[in-house]
Amino acid sequence: MSHPATLPPCPDPRTGQPRPPHAPLVRDRNRNAATKRGKQHNAPRPPHEASPMVEWFHHSRLRSLLARLTLVSVIFVIGVFMGGVDLPRVLVFWVTLGSWALISGLRKHNPSLSAGVDWLAHENGDFVLTYQLALVEVTGTKLHQSLRLVDVHGNEFSSYLDDPQRNTELWDLVYNGILHSVHVNGATISQSTRDSLELDDPLRFRG
Repeated sequence: MSHPATLPPCPDPRTGQPRPPHAPLVRDRNRNAATKRGKQHNAPRPPHEASPMVEWFHHSRLRSLLARLTLVSVIFVIGVFMGGVDLPRVLVFWVTLGSWALISGLRKHNPSLSAGVDWLAHENGDFVLTYQLALVEVTGTKLHQSLRLVDVHGNEFSSYLDDPQRNTELWDLVYNGILHSVHVNGATISQSTRDSLELDDPLRFRG
């Protein structure tokens, strides 16, 4: 099934314009909410010959840890006002919830990603050319789906499908490349992956 004449065009690699249409999202996300991209200099850098970075997502582990410690502190203050200070209970409280905040804050990590008009990069070094994909694969259950992309040069990118969608404008760029790779270049893809990504939805072909 091919729709080359009606696919959204590839944006200009230098300007990123025109931006592609909105891509479907796995989870309910509010597209009108401000995207927290983080600091661009912390985002993965592409190879020097790649087009400029257009979108990125960087989530700070330190910020996540501080948010959890703040929550624990608020709970502690409320507990003091309601029940007073009991040293044994205070020790148990901090050992239990303090450990939870520390461990979960350090372990929970949304990977840093970046994208140009025609590429996608992961902080672990993964890099693919999104308009030259040879394989597109989505596996797993609805809430825990994984995305695997392999381009014609053998470069590979793997992550949870939800990760690149944390910045919906980044996902729009990636999705447009997937559309072209599948419908124009004939990338290998299963029917279940086509369904998961809604690649055969007529609404996608409105270039």
